[in-house]
Amino acid sequence: MRYLTRYKIFEDKQDIDSICRRYSILNYTIGSDGGIDVDGDVYLFNRGLSVLPLKFAKVSGHFNCSSNELTSLEGVPSEVGGSFICGSNQLTSLEGVPTKVVGSFNCSDNEQVWNIVQIK
Repeated sequence: MRYLTRYKIFEDKQDIDSICRRYSILNYTIGSDGGIDVDGDVYLFNRGLSVLPLKFAKVSGHFNCSSNELTSLEGVPSEVGGSFICGSNQLTSLEGVPTKVVGSFNCSDNEQVWNIVQIK
C-alpha cells in the first residue's frame, strides 16, 4: 500500500517504520492517509530539520520540534496531549498549529515570537 503525505509518497509501511526508528518514535499507528498517531512523546529537538519527516495526526504526550530550521508547521499533530514546543526555529506564522494542546504551548525564539502557557 502506498501512503501519501504532503511531503512524499511512501511506498510501504516499512518506509514510515524506518523513519520512526531513526527518530526514536515508538508506539505509533499509521492511518490510511499516512498520518502517524503516537501513544507517547515525540522529541525531534535539535535534529537540523527544515521540514518534519512525517505527517503527525495525534500525539498523546509531548511534541517537541524545537531548535531546528523549520519555516512552517506542516506535519505537526492536530492534537497534543502534553506540551507543544516549537521554539528556536524560523517560523513566521502559526498556520497549521495544533487545534488542541492539553499542556503548554511554546513557540518562542522564532522569526515571530509566541509563548502561551495554559494555566490549569
